[in-house]
Amino acid sequence: LKGGSLDWFTVRHWVRVSGSGFSVGLVPVDAPLVCLGDINRGTWPKKFRSKDATVYSYAMNNYWHTNYFREQSGHYTFRYVLTSGQSLSPASLSRLGLDAMTPLEHQQVISNDKDGNPARALSPAPQSFLTVSSPDVEVEDWKSAMDGHGTIVRLVEVGGESTTVKLTFPMFHLQQAWITNAVEKDQSPLRVEGNSLEVPVKPHQIVTLRIVAAQ
Repeated sequence: LKGGSLDWFTVRHWVRVSGSGFSVGLVPVDAPLVCLGDINRGTWPKKFRSKDATVYSYAMNNYWHTNYFREQSGHYTFRYVLTSGQSLSPASLSRLGLDAMTPLEHQQVISNDKDGNPARALSPAPQSFLTVSSPDVEVEDWKSAMDGHGTIVRLVEVGGESTTVKLTFPMFHLQQAWITNAVEKDQSPLRVEGNSLEVPVKPHQIVTLRIVAAQ
């Protein structure tokens, strides 16, 4: 941000252009840096002014005054997802971008992968380790805690509204849960009921949780 004019920025999942009852959404899968209204020309306006709705993809991210070549040779592939509609909500675009940037992965499950290696076959019914009640809340990460105590779930609100989201872990019961800070230090306990808990989330807030399953 220079002189009140935003010349380029990195998009998390998507960028939207709207007007006259119509919206266009763009997901720059391989080139997240974009310019709005015009390309960056190295000028820094002192006053903010409106710009047109053109979105430029800053594909190579190399036009700098340090040690980057302004020309790049070779063959490159940059993928984009484009959608349109009368109205495109931030939550729907965020889900579209997340799906495009993290495609579905699959893996074959063999006998050694089954907990306790039971003789019976795994159930063919759809199963989930975690369900989230609100479509406006995304699971950004679920990993082992750095201190080894439980696991860490990181949520982000993408709809722009406060909500209380219910997390359900169908595969196990919960023993304890906390809201933590970004470096996984426990801040406040959460009430757990069986295999679920509720978490208040503010607009666009990132919430980090520590989850401890019952043994």
